[in-house]
Amino acid sequence: MFSKLKKSINNFKEQLHSKRKMISQNILFGVDIGTSSVKIVMAELSGLHDFQIIDTVEIRYLNSMDKKKYDIDVIKNSLLTGFKRLENEYSLELKTKKCLVALPFNAYYSEVQRINLVIKENIVKYEHKLELINKARELCRKGAVLHTIPIRYFIDDQEIKDPVGKTCDVLSIDVFLISYDAYIHEQLKNMFKSISVNTGRFIAPPLAFINLFLNLNPKNRTEKSIVVDFGAESTYVYGINNGSLTFFYNFGLGSEMVTRDIAQVLNVPVTLAKRLKENYVDLTWDHYEEKKTMVEGRELDLSLLQQVAFSRFEEIIETVEKKIEADNILQNVETLILLGKGHPKGSALYLSNKWHLQEKSLETGYDSNISNTIGLLHYSVNNEIFLPHVSGNNKSLLSKAMVWIENLF
Repeated sequence: MFSKLKKSINNFKEQLHSKRKMISQNILFGVDIGTSSVKIVMAELSGLHDFQIIDTVEIRYLNSMDKKKYDIDVIKNSLLTGFKRLENEYSLELKTKKCLVALPFNAYYSEVQRINLVIKENIVKYEHKLELINKARELCRKGAVLHTIPIRYFIDDQEIKDPVGKTCDVLSIDVFLISYDAYIHEQLKNMFKSISVNTGRFIAPPLAFINLFLNLNPKNRTEKSIVVDFGAESTYVYGINNGSLTFFYNFGLGSEMVTRDIAQVLNVPVTLAKRLKENYVDLTWDHYEEKKTMVEGRELDLSLLQQVAFSRFEEIIETVEKKIEADNILQNVETLILLGKGHPKGSALYLSNKWHLQEKSLETGYDSNISNTIGLLHYSVNNEIFLPHVSGNNKSLLSKAMVWIENLF
């Protein structure tokens, strides 16, 4: 019996490998280029608005990067290593890879612009809305435009939900523009071309996450949240209200600043400093009595460690607070979502108490460190950037294989 079962499995695997070229056109990647690593999620499009995650991989750089000090070749080699690892694992040979990409660093610009258009025929058409968006892109002088998000429309200075078919002299729009450093954008675009990657879109991290957030639970559309995404060298802070992006700030401050301070003050290697930050620092610890312990053969003062980490983290938060307080952001926010990896324990509780907000858990089933990467895939299917090649019952061979094996065991 067992020999027959083993033979059936082997035959099925041979069939699967023999038809890899057919399913390869449904393989889609989410690529999040960070300041300390490249994260890649490989998925299979299984329907017009559906996909299945196959695997994830993270390739860390030897040293973290920022907007002023980065190495395109390191990013390129990290991507090639990640793609190769996934292709080898699943016996794939993808001549061209279809990807959506989140760009790194505090190189984003965001602003809200009011754009006006004189309506000569007095009747607003759909083409006029497109003309307003294109005009907004043309008027943007800060970098390469990634997103133009309509906020509200006006006809003759009166707000209206949808102006199409209405009569007016002047049509106006408030549009949320997100752009990116033009020089880095061009470098990354050329780099992806050189490794045969079809970048369907470059996506700002907030837009990737919002697509995941809304798809997780329809009730999330009513949330009024502030999202704090800690990276190694950059921190993104943005708002979600009724399913829309309301503001977006990016700061050249990140968790590696805390790591470097620990390494310098405690006179330990950076690698150990990072482990100390992640395993021993707790922002909810409110006392500093001397407490020494042995860590990897070194006697360390945990109270000093706590003080060093807390001081730098508080400095980062104060920089964020100056901006959000100036714009009265917290008055319209109810919940806090904390993303990223490498921030100290207790960060979410510390911030929610400090800002008088309720902490919101995502319960995605995945590490929050790859939320943006998975969000890129949701962005793709929500906006139909890459269309699947489906046949029969709309399930490709890989999906059938997974179901078949799960049912078998």
